[in-house]
Amino acid sequence: MTDTTYSTKELESVAAEYIGKIVFKLSELESNLNLCLRWTVKAQDLNTVNPLVERLSFKSKIDALIEIIEIKFNPNPECISEFKSWHRKLDKFRVKRNSFIHGRWEFLTKDQPIVNTAQGINGSNKHKETHYEVSELKQELLSIERISEEFYALRRKWHI
Repeated sequence: MTDTTYSTKELESVAAEYIGKIVFKLSELESNLNLCLRWTVKAQDLNTVNPLVERLSFKSKIDALIEIIEIKFNPNPECISEFKSWHRKLDKFRVKRNSFIHGRWEFLTKDQPIVNTAQGINGSNKHKETHYEVSELKQELLSIERISEEFYALRRKWHI
C-alpha cells in the first residue's frame, strides 16, 4: 500500500502510530539522558542533582553531557570522539524533536500528506510547516531508534 492509497481513517491511524512511537522514543531517550547525567556526576545523593538536571533544556542536557565526558575522559580521545559523533547526530535530530513534541499535526485531504506545524526558532511567531509521507515518518522513527541505540551502546562500552 503506498502513501496515496490510505483512506483518511487509515492514514490517521498509521500516522498516529509512527508519531507516537517517535515521541515515546524521544521521551525514553531524554529520561535515560537524565539518568546518565546524574550518574556521571556521581553525586553522593543522586536526588540532589535532580533539580539541576530537570531545569535543563534537552539541548543543554546533551551539551552538558559532552562537557562532562570531555572532563572525565580527557585521557581517552576515542571515548570523547565517539560521544561527540553521537552528539552531532542527536543535535541534528533535536530540531525535529521539538516539532514532533511541541508541534501540531493535521492532514491535507487533497494529496494526504501529514503536516506538522511548529513554532519557529526561539519562540518566534513564525510557524514552520513540514509535510510528511508515511514512509518519511517511518524513516524518522528508524533514525531516532539508531541514535538511541548508539547512546546505549556507548554507555555500555565506556561504562557511563
